[in-house]
Amino acid sequence: MGKKSQSGSLLDDLRSEMASIRHGGKRWYEKISPEHLDELAAIRSAWQAGELGTRKKTLARTISVRLRERGISDVGVSGVIAWLDEV
Repeated sequence: MGKKSQSGSLLDDLRSEMASIRHGGKRWYEKISPEHLDELAAIRSAWQAGELGTRKKTLARTISVRLRERGISDVGVSGVIAWLDEV
């Protein structure tokens, strides 16, 4: 087997390739309407301010159920928890 000529290091090649790839599809909150995003932002703010008096997992489970009721079916509890932790 012959050697391939290298234009750069393997690490440089990987960095370049990974920068152009988006791993996975859109996040669930990137797919929903601005109106739903506004509602969710208000809910997150209220939760962070302690106004809802509930644990993160309980809130995430409730948000997931309510979004499914509104026809947004690909939102799981872990996805909502990750979203709550982003800010």
